[in-house]
Amino acid sequence: SPRLENNHITDANNNGVEWRNNVNGSFINNFILRTGLHPGRGLSGNGTYNALSITSDIPLAGKNLFQYNTIDSTGYLGIDFRTGHTQIKNNVVSNFCMIKDDGAGIYTWGNEFGDNVIEGNIILNGIGSGAGTVNSSQRFASGIYIDDRSSDVLLKDNTVSDCATAGIFIHNARKITVSGNTLFGNGNALSTKERGQLYIKRDAIVSMTSNALDLNVTRNKLVATQETTACIYLGGMVKQDMESLGEFSMNQYSSSNADRVVTQLYNQQDLCEAANESGLTEWQRTSGMDKGSTFRSLPAGFGTGAKNLILNGTMTTGIRGWIAWPGRVTIVHDKTQPIEGPSLKVVYQAGQSEGLLYHSGFSLDSKKLY
Repeated sequence: SPRLENNHITDANNNGVEWRNNVNGSFINNFILRTGLHPGRGLSGNGTYNALSITSDIPLAGKNLFQYNTIDSTGYLGIDFRTGHTQIKNNVVSNFCMIKDDGAGIYTWGNEFGDNVIEGNIILNGIGSGAGTVNSSQRFASGIYIDDRSSDVLLKDNTVSDCATAGIFIHNARKITVSGNTLFGNGNALSTKERGQLYIKRDAIVSMTSNALDLNVTRNKLVATQETTACIYLGGMVKQDMESLGEFSMNQYSSSNADRVVTQLYNQQDLCEAANESGLTEWQRTSGMDKGSTFRSLPAGFGTGAKNLILNGTMTTGIRGWIAWPGRVTIVHDKTQPIEGPSLKVVYQAGQSEGLLYHSGFSLDSKKLY
């Protein structure tokens, strides 16, 4: 029964922690920072560039708890688990999929072992990396990703924000409970067509034993801050793929576009692949689901479409307007554009580990929402 607490695991070139064949163990209050951030220095193939990898030759041998950990800046997956009786609770996972694409902050695949709980986690900034792909402007990173042939996973009371594709992505998986989660500002990769706060997809990658997905989606808050992003995105080969979703009820939807609460796209419908968009009332009428759910319209200009009050917020004009403290901390303008464009590099002198970077010269109105 291994118990690991209060450790700092930093700057691993491949995986930060590999938790293998452990029974009735716990991994609590640890820090895994800057994992797999150097392309080519980790191993090739799957299962690489991950902060925390959880596997077992006997997936149901015993229970394991992963709680109160901080995982920040990861080349691929924040937490990858392939076991049953696994509790992933109250962790903070941020800045992932920075080198490899099509991943998540918390991910599982082929997991039908049961008794898996993902609860109370805070997951932020699923960046995605389109470099080396057919379309480098598309990025695929979700907060929680339940992938092919997985089932019997509880997703409860998690907060997921600012991920390129979706807050929660359920792909060719069934019997998933999604309850009490807050999904905010996800689907921010503008060149990625299929994106939303909750993204549910079926395709031909694997064959499923039943057309019924048996999902239970209740009491969630889904906030789409961009007009072109849906609260729920449904994707399938044909419309019948989404006719047995399960139970949706008591959810709260928010968007600046009342007609884009639910977006549906089916790749084999006639000759056209146009998405069908609907508001909550229409979705309730046509699907017969989401009883007791509500919609709240966001103010115009809410989200990233509003004007940036920081004059050099994009950092395109050198270090203009930016200030560092104390005086021994200096700022260097980095003109390279690995992710979103130019950036600033904060330089410390030897023996110094703290500094403050800030920008002044803008004001806020107490009567406005930012």
